[in-house]
Amino acid sequence: VTDAIHVMADSGQRDPIKTDDEQIGHTLKKLFRPMFITSLTTGVGFYSLSFTEINNIHDFGIMVAISVVIAFVLSVTLLPALLSYRPLNIKQSSKLRLDLSPITQTLSHQRGLTLGICLMLVAIMAIATQSLKVDQASIESFGSDTTLRQDNQAFKDQGVGSVPLSIWIEGKTSESILSMDALQLIERIDALAATHPEVSDSASLLDFLERTHEVLMPESKRLDLSNAELIRQYLFLLEGSRERDLETLVSVGPYDQTRIILSLHNDSSADIDGLIQDINQAIEGNIPADLTLSYSSYGAVAVAAANEVIQSQVSSMLISVVLILGVLAVVFRSIVTGLVAITPLCLTLIAMFGLMGLLDYPLDIGSAVIAGIAFGIGIDYSIHFIEAIKRCYQSEHPRLGIQQALDEVILPISVSALVIAAGFSLLLLSSFQPIANLGLLISLTMLLSAILALVILPALLQVTGSWLYHRVGQAAETGREKPHQALAEKSQEGELVLLEEKLPLHEPSTYDWSGASKVEARPETGLATDAKTVVAGEVDTKTETSELA
Repeated sequence: VTDAIHVMADSGQRDPIKTDDEQIGHTLKKLFRPMFITSLTTGVGFYSLSFTEINNIHDFGIMVAISVVIAFVLSVTLLPALLSYRPLNIKQSSKLRLDLSPITQTLSHQRGLTLGICLMLVAIMAIATQSLKVDQASIESFGSDTTLRQDNQAFKDQGVGSVPLSIWIEGKTSESILSMDALQLIERIDALAATHPEVSDSASLLDFLERTHEVLMPESKRLDLSNAELIRQYLFLLEGSRERDLETLVSVGPYDQTRIILSLHNDSSADIDGLIQDINQAIEGNIPADLTLSYSSYGAVAVAAANEVIQSQVSSMLISVVLILGVLAVVFRSIVTGLVAITPLCLTLIAMFGLMGLLDYPLDIGSAVIAGIAFGIGIDYSIHFIEAIKRCYQSEHPRLGIQQALDEVILPISVSALVIAAGFSLLLLSSFQPIANLGLLISLTMLLSAILALVILPALLQVTGSWLYHRVGQAAETGREKPHQALAEKSQEGELVLLEEKLPLHEPSTYDWSGASKVEARPETGLATDAKTVVAGEVDTKTETSELA
């Protein structure tokens, strides 16, 4: 949608002497390069999501990357064809640009204060990222009035859990799990599970043995774990049980592996990971050399998925930065320009992760796509602004060139950010909390990346004596038209003669004509001193008439 908005916004600012078809052709020629670059970087950003083991995110990244290519093709083929069937509205777009001119003037003149405020806010958000946590909790993500939440609460009220976590103990030899060391290991885990707040109940081999001992020898004390003969007798009785419950926990016969089943209150990966760490800490140094311990079942899957979320976020961001920076360095023929372009986006991601920490929004499978979407879509704003800088580049008047670039892109960038944010905000209607959080975060990311591109880039380009502005503006500048330079000269009779058919004048400024006196152009009056045919607009030297654009 970004490409379509830029095409429609630019085609609406029509040249009075051009036909609609000529204006549309001029717009496509002007915007084809930035639209191609943004489509390429957007596709790369989304494709970076495919470098994950989470199938949903993997498929999402590939399909959206393909969709971006289709959208670009339609923007340069179908959209111009549709625009040719309606008259272009000049007055409305001109009014909108006029209304936004005070904003562009402020953005182009404020640099030190703007950079200071933005960097201070980003620093605060960077500190807040320390509060960001990773948590995948599917059950708690649904509303409290949903059937799933109500059924899970019923399990809790009955004192049983709905989320299993299996702790497997495997030995290398036959009957290795019947040794006293193995049984003591199970006893330690059972003792921790009995008092842990996340565990509802548990079941283990030791529970069967102790219950059998309690029934058969009620006068005796607790089962002696060193009495191997008694334990084998109890197992012989349990093996012949009609229910065969023992087989759900133990490999009956070889007795070389067993498991402890814990029933948990919820499927929060953060809580389950905390439980696993508590278990590992409790049995540290007490695992026999011939035994190994591992975790499985749904609880372990939730923890593994959360860890994969972290890896996918990190890999997505790194791959996006490297690929997008590489693409920008190639197309702009300048690594510096590429670094400038991704600066607002990097600051946006820092701010968004900080906001997630402040709002206590966990990083889960839903929010794992934020980095890819932000890099995929958010980079468009920086690219369109930099392309406008190149078109409006003025070596002697950097501030004026920046303001003219802002005049060109502030409206389409703002509209694009609002439209995309509005589209993602529909996800807030979802009853599944991760999806609703994703809608809010992506909407804020789109708005913030557009704001930072329009605020940070103009200020950044003017630091160090506008060195960055000249570096960005001159990159790949060979063969391009440089407006306001050597466009007129004085004839022998002293009259001003234009060297080109049309002269675009955008803002009140003084232009230094080659061989001519200073010419003051005033858009508000439509007059230019010392030049009867030069006005604030576009000069038609064929008819010697002019119109105020």
